[in-house]
Amino acid sequence: MNTNKKNIPKVDYEIIIADISDAEGIHTALKANLIEIEDLDLISENQRKKLEQNGFLRKEVDVGYYQNLIQNQKTEIYVAKTKDDQILGFASIHKEQTDIKKLRSTLKNLYLDNQKIEDLLLKEEYKFIYLDQISIINKYKRRGIATKLMKAILENSQNPIVAFIVKYPLHNKASALWHEFNDFELVGSADGYYKDKQFQWYIYIHWNNSKLIKK
Repeated sequence: MNTNKKNIPKVDYEIIIADISDAEGIHTALKANLIEIEDLDLISENQRKKLEQNGFLRKEVDVGYYQNLIQNQKTEIYVAKTKDDQILGFASIHKEQTDIKKLRSTLKNLYLDNQKIEDLLLKEEYKFIYLDQISIINKYKRRGIATKLMKAILENSQNPIVAFIVKYPLHNKASALWHEFNDFELVGSADGYYKDKQFQWYIYIHWNNSKLIKK
């Protein structure tokens, strides 16, 4: 992994909540790290290693998906944005309990050793925030932008934050390491299907200075 900062451009930016004009830039940041599910079986071993070490996203969506999220008051997208309106990266979270309920309905096979964590993930009387996506334009990675996005989320949230990191069919090692660096705890795993392909995920939780918080 090359961390030579001489090769990384310097840029001034701020972390803000996205507005509708940011949707295109957010979608560009998504595509910078996207691996389409149908391509997983076709990529070479070298490509697999590169994706594992550099991180990837797996949700193929169009720009309208982000326009809808931005307009939803219970969803927040934080963006790293320059003065000339360039989006360097983003992080999207879900707070709406309807969205959390949909997520809970997909958690068929959980592998946990802690009943309190299982209660948090499955029982409606408990609240958490779902960290859905976080992505940085490639040439601006390793500048701490993702960590600053996460800090902004934590400063504006009270509940635990839950993230799912792909373990199989392609281990997202870079994402796992980033979550651990940012004080997420590995609490268990899950498996299921996404677009008819078998997946396994690691489950990470940032407790955000809180205990399990009920409604």
